Amino acid sequence: MPTKLTLTLNKNVIDHAKEYSKIHNISISKLVESYLKAITQNSSKNEPAAIPPIISSLSGIAQTTDNMSDKDLLTKALTEKFL
Repeated sequence: MPTKLTLTLNKNVIDHAKEYSKIHNISISKLVESYLKAITQNSSKNEPAAIPPIISSLSGIAQTTDNMSDKDLLTKALTEKFL
């Protein structure tokens, strides 16, 4: 059953994901779902799952010039959204 999930991501990441999804004819939702399914399917609670090749191939496609921590990026995004 599809359920809505809101994510806060760097704009560059979103732009690159949109470009990738268009080229590969797959929705961003399906990309995220496939990734989450892959990392949770065969993992134990004490050991992280191996990263599938399809996900490894995505590593580095989105570059950011921000030298901000994830927490700072999230705070900035939420501030811009709600203020």
